[in-house]
Amino acid sequence: MKNNKTLIFICFVWLFGEVAKWALGQWLTVNVTDGEITRIKVVLNVVLSYVAGSFGLGVIAGAVLISIMNWSVLPNVMKKIKSIFVTSNDSEARSTESLGETTIYNLGGVGATGSGGGGGGGGAIGENSVGGSAGDGGDQYITVIPAELMSALHSGDLKMDVEVGEGGRPGKFPGEHGRDGGPSGIRFTSADGATSKFFGAAGGSGGKAGFIRPPGAIDLSEDDIDSGFRSTTFMLADALHIKNGLMYVMGGSINSYTVPSLPFDISAFMINVFSAGQLPDSSPRLLFYAIDDPSGVEVSFGSIVIPASESRGALSLCDWRNIEFIASVPGVWIIRVLSGSYELSRLPIEIKCEGYAA
Repeated sequence: MKNNKTLIFICFVWLFGEVAKWALGQWLTVNVTDGEITRIKVVLNVVLSYVAGSFGLGVIAGAVLISIMNWSVLPNVMKKIKSIFVTSNDSEARSTESLGETTIYNLGGVGATGSGGGGGGGGAIGENSVGGSAGDGGDQYITVIPAELMSALHSGDLKMDVEVGEGGRPGKFPGEHGRDGGPSGIRFTSADGATSKFFGAAGGSGGKAGFIRPPGAIDLSEDDIDSGFRSTTFMLADALHIKNGLMYVMGGSINSYTVPSLPFDISAFMINVFSAGQLPDSSPRLLFYAIDDPSGVEVSFGSIVIPASESRGALSLCDWRNIEFIASVPGVWIIRVLSGSYELSRLPIEIKCEGYAA
């Protein structure tokens, strides 16, 4: 059928040429003398034959080529040509073309793809920040459940609950680490509640807050400690006022908070006074503070920079800043100041909440 179309097209072109020659000859017979008609007919016959022949050969060659390539290729070729000259206004096409010039930031953790996989770790942005790790995958158990256990499950002597862990959350305050996601799985519990067994996968861990290390800043070394660098004052206060180089503290030396409910946002001024001693060089020193929950997990983190000085002497330096964190459970929270392998000071803060039930 496809080859027949080609043949019909060639015949049509040949027939068109013959009709054109005949019509021109009739016109010449009416309008031109016999001698001139003969000469013009000869010239026209030669020209038209040459043109028709060339065109016919071109058509035949094209038909052969199309037959070789298979007729079905032609629509695809035409579409390709159209796509070169025609600009689409489709929004999807535009977004695809610009994809090569777009930088994609995947800020969230990558979720698990396999059955029983742990939760994806949290994303993190900023210098020296660390993305959270994925949770451990759940154990897979393949077993045959005895009929008596199935009947116990159906009769209510054994209860099965599906538990979906809470998703991890980003840090709310500056320096606060992202919170871990909760585990998800199935819990089997006996009717009296005495026996409970959980099968599931752990949630992903939250991202860790970052910090900026100033150019040339170094951690405290053994020589710095031997030269007399000390933390002489460390406290939390409700308010402070600085005037003429002096600090006036109000509501200082906080060691506990009684809150109406949990979780609760804690905000206070952290005051540090350092005795620089006789530091061996003038490089700035980089210190850190960390806030740990009652289980010892670090929940917040920040940096303290002791500036460089050419004539430091026995200088005392005062650093103050507002710290904020979320107290999620009651108990003794710890605020530490450290640098390198040295812990300079430690302050316990007790969080109390009446009527709190875990």
